[in-house]
Amino acid sequence: MPIRVIRYKCKHCSFTSSIKKDTKSHEGECLYNPRLKGCKTCYHGACLWCKALEKSIFLKDKPIRDCPYWNIPVSEIKDKGGY
Repeated sequence: MPIRVIRYKCKHCSFTSSIKKDTKSHEGECLYNPRLKGCKTCYHGACLWCKALEKSIFLKDKPIRDCPYWNIPVSEIKDKGGY
């Protein structure tokens, strides 16, 4: 007889967990959550390098969040010293 297993999946990536609280916590930190305005959801930082900032998408081993340059065309960015 098969055993029923319940998994909770992140809305933004392939992360799953059998614990709903863990999945909710992950969603709040997920690199692919556009609400966080992080590099993985911006057209500047699709890989590990941000074309707008001309640096890594990680700051002190943490992904950049709430970036002031999120999805702003490079031609409109005057000062790149924000990060």
